[in-house]
Amino acid sequence: MAAFPDKVKQNTGADLYAMSVQNEPDYDSSSSMVYSADEMAAFVKVLGPKLKALSPAVKLIAPETVEWRHLWSNQSAAGATDPLSGKYDFGHALAKDVEAWTQLDILGTHMYETLVAEPWPADVLQKKPVWMTEVCGVKGWPEGGPSSDINNGVAVAGWIHDAIVNGNATTWLWFWYKSGSTNDNEGLILNDGTDTKRHYTLGNFSKFVRPGFSRVDVTGAIPADVLLSAYKGADGTVVIVAINQGGATATVPISFSGGTAPASLEPNLTSASDNLKAGIAVTVSGGSFTATLASMTVTTFVGK
Repeated sequence: MAAFPDKVKQNTGADLYAMSVQNEPDYDSSSSMVYSADEMAAFVKVLGPKLKALSPAVKLIAPETVEWRHLWSNQSAAGATDPLSGKYDFGHALAKDVEAWTQLDILGTHMYETLVAEPWPADVLQKKPVWMTEVCGVKGWPEGGPSSDINNGVAVAGWIHDAIVNGNATTWLWFWYKSGSTNDNEGLILNDGTDTKRHYTLGNFSKFVRPGFSRVDVTGAIPADVLLSAYKGADGTVVIVAINQGGATATVPISFSGGTAPASLEPNLTSASDNLKAGIAVTVSGGSFTATLASMTVTTFVGK
């Protein structure tokens, strides 16, 4: 495993940025090997030094659990496989082992089963970057599909918002672009090549919130069906992603504090009929503007 980055370099010319210890150690399947939390911490202490000796620039990811809640608790989702019978809580096991925590660079997780992010616990003081490295639209899940419509697109945008805002994730990855199986809904696009709204609502984040941007706080009253997150770039670019999950238009007054507000913001809309459609810029006056959000839409406002 420690030699794998060199093999990749030799065969492809590519440099790995990061490598995971194990895919889904909390899931009993053909694509994973089961580790208890303590076993994972023990193995990180073995692999970490060997990896750094051979490829010091490659970052180590663990535990990459199938369930986000298994990072910080022993609870499993209702109906989910439970191969370890309470021997989860991987994040705490890694954090309490000083040597393992030192070797670990990125805390990885998936977002399956509950489709909900878990916040960083108050009792783990030393932070690590959180990467949500895999999720997809599993057929039959309440928010999963199969679907290419705006309802699914708005649901997936909600997953991304939750991961970033409540889970403090700095990376969010869809499983694959197109699935190899028939009609399982797991690709970003459908197996017959049909495009999806989740493809575009993911773009409401990824096209505008670029590497190196920082999330900034959003405070104040927000309508119940609206999700708001805001970001800034080093060059002064401001990005606001607004998700209206409701069945009616929502009007949200937004004000900027700290720094210089942009003079105007361009809305980029994904709806039932539009895909990241650029709209007419809205003027920011006195550091404020009003966002008008049509029902079941994702709008990204961008300005500088």
